[in-house]
Amino acid sequence: MIIVVNDANIIFDVIEINLTEFFFQLDYKFLITDFVYKEIEKAEQIMLLEEYIQNKSLDIYEIDDINKIYEKNLKNQTLSAEDCSVLIAAEEEKAIILTGDKALRQIAEKDGTEVHGILWVFDRLVDNEIISDDLAIDKLTNLMEINNRLPIDECQKRIKKWKNN
Repeated sequence: MIIVVNDANIIFDVIEINLTEFFFQLDYKFLITDFVYKEIEKAEQIMLLEEYIQNKSLDIYEIDDINKIYEKNLKNQTLSAEDCSVLIAAEEEKAIILTGDKALRQIAEKDGTEVHGILWVFDRLVDNEIISDDLAIDKLTNLMEINNRLPIDECQKRIKKWKNN
């Protein structure tokens, strides 16, 4: 099974646009590091994720040695401890990283780790017929309204493609 390590921004986006139920239907083993999990502050987000942790759709990956974070951060000072934890988990589990963080993406790719963002998630949801083209359009349009870091051209390409299906 393919393992995916989630960065907080992906989790926040999925929850914010009510895609969580569909997201966890994808055929991947989803991980979130203990450092990233501690970033989640809203009680309703924690309660929602706890449901997926309980049913084993999401596992918390614990970093057993804090020195690993420290060493990773020394080499990559632009990254937070949470970002470093994502890199470590992906390396140790030979996993894909899901993130919208440019610095994390660049460092992970440089190290040979496969990295994707929220648009890849949409592609997987549509390609696997977990959500319809119309629902994908609605959810991506909603996300574009609340996340100004998305690549607008890539979003528009997908919306156009889904409208034409």
